[in-house]
Amino acid sequence: MILVVAVAIAVLIGLATGGSLRALGALRFRFLPLVFLALIVQVIIFTPIAGETDLIHRIGPWIYVSTIVVLLFVMAMNLQLPGMKLVMLGTFLNGLVIVANGGFMPSPEHALREAGRLDKVLQDEAEIAAGEAYVLSNSKIAGDDAPLLFLGDIFYIPHPWPLHNVFSIGDILIALGAGYAVIVLMRRRVMSGE
Repeated sequence: MILVVAVAIAVLIGLATGGSLRALGALRFRFLPLVFLALIVQVIIFTPIAGETDLIHRIGPWIYVSTIVVLLFVMAMNLQLPGMKLVMLGTFLNGLVIVANGGFMPSPEHALREAGRLDKVLQDEAEIAAGEAYVLSNSKIAGDDAPLLFLGDIFYIPHPWPLHNVFSIGDILIALGAGYAVIVLMRRRVMSGE
């Protein structure tokens, strides 16, 4: 969610400083269909309908990791774009901690509680333990001994606030890189006089 907020703020800054949304439409982004494919796969495996199947139970976390690898490939093919190195670094850090934790993003219990997400994660884990269901979630409750926890979803927006959720250092880097890209690309035509 912080990515959506960062991009929205960047669009407002871009417009306020004389940028144009049409400049974003002229963007040349290689392998863009792979981005949509990876994101669609993530949406599918995180929904209860697909997430409750035995197949997703067994390989869902690694499908998730595979989509991150695809996204990293696409980013590597687009490093010439402003902010892409920062977005790629954030994605890599998220992927690293997800792999280290068996295909799940770890989050401390207090962060999930403060963000109003703990009940959902506990419900999913209770259903899994009871053998009743399996819903692949992008977060799991992590103890202090979770590998690379400092890269996990350790930050949070508190529950009463809009868009309350947990997020990681990688998410912050992705949001900053994407926001920077939007501002620079919106202003590029203005600065180049096109």
